[in-house]
Amino acid sequence: MSKNSLELKDFVNDPTFIENMNRAFSDLRADYELSMDSTCEKINELKSLHVDVKNHLSDLTSWSRNSSGVISGLRGTGKTHLFMLARSALNSTLWDAEKSHNLCIYLNLKRLCLPEQFDSDLFNRIFSVFIYDEVSKQLLQILSGLSEENKLKQFLSMFNTQKRKVKENLEKAILSLYEIKQIAYNGNERFSELSTGSLETESYDHLLDEFSTQLNESLTLTDAGFSFDINASSLEEISERLKTNNTYMQYLNVQSVRNQLNSIISFLKIDSITFYVDEWEKISYNPEIQKHAAFFIDRIIDTPLYFWISVVPYRGYLYNLDNGADLQHQINLDDSLIFEASPTDKVLCMNYFKELINNRLDYYFDNPQINFHLLFNNDANFEKLVLASMGNTRDFGTMLLKCWSEFQSYRNSPLVQGRPFKYISLQMVTSVKVLV
Repeated sequence: MSKNSLELKDFVNDPTFIENMNRAFSDLRADYELSMDSTCEKINELKSLHVDVKNHLSDLTSWSRNSSGVISGLRGTGKTHLFMLARSALNSTLWDAEKSHNLCIYLNLKRLCLPEQFDSDLFNRIFSVFIYDEVSKQLLQILSGLSEENKLKQFLSMFNTQKRKVKENLEKAILSLYEIKQIAYNGNERFSELSTGSLETESYDHLLDEFSTQLNESLTLTDAGFSFDINASSLEEISERLKTNNTYMQYLNVQSVRNQLNSIISFLKIDSITFYVDEWEKISYNPEIQKHAAFFIDRIIDTPLYFWISVVPYRGYLYNLDNGADLQHQINLDDSLIFEASPTDKVLCMNYFKELINNRLDYYFDNPQINFHLLFNNDANFEKLVLASMGNTRDFGTMLLKCWSEFQSYRNSPLVQGRPFKYISLQMVTSVKVLV
């Protein structure tokens, strides 16, 4: 054990330490929202805190480029965490000449709104709107990165200096984005049971115009030799065309969604689009929803469109989506940290949770002495805590905070005779209850 001049008892009434300690482990109980990724702040935090077990992150990232699969695990095992990091890794290398070009879109099924009564046709239309809405928002955010000179040069190099081709494809991509957003907006208006999405069409128009302006400025700086103009009349023509005789309804089916996505792949000269479908268990309350969603995905999944689905065991089914066939890979997070499996797995499990503690304390405290050894003075007590958590990261964080709370209460109460505990004791560990 390394020497540590600090003692945990010195911090039991330190408000800054208490706040940071709580922040370090309480957010394990919160699922991450994609909106937190808008400034990359949350992703950078996740990267700093991440502990990769059995290469799950690298496997997910590489497999997602050209195949589909399932991430399985109980709540709190890190499915969303993996999706967020892998999505960031894929999209950050979208224009990298050294890697394949794979766009990743995140779909949170908690945000899928459905009426009480629906059939397969209505579901397909609503699910199409849901996909269009997310693709339009997330792709615009990703394309906005082209305003950076380095990324723009990488993108231009993909066209082998064919300036006219670049101009045409960029214009088509931007108009396609606008069309997709209009389809989603009109669809949401049509199905009054739905909200109008998280991004109103007026706001989207403004962001699209802002992106076009910034991109033109960047093109000037790179001496690309051209610029483009997406004028208001072009956008108005698309809007009116989609509204006439409810033309937009023609796009709300499986085949049209696939065609639109393939068009984006072609315009941007990328290799594939991978969808991360999260919170599958949240639609298990009505088996028909999972059944229709599986049918929709089954009809669209095929090169160059891939799907990864996060599932919680015993919370619904994948129906006609076959593991090993449609979904070629499986990452089982429940098998990652089984303490009793073997001596090797025991060491892996212990080291994982030690690294988890150290990473989180290092992120929230600017003091290298605030680490695992400040909390525990022997592995025996720590081992009991790991066992009690059953390898569930979220439960472990909750239980560790409870131990810290027990230590605070102990040090602030009249101490019994003998030497008082300086670390989290066995009694404190055994007194905590698992909060699921």
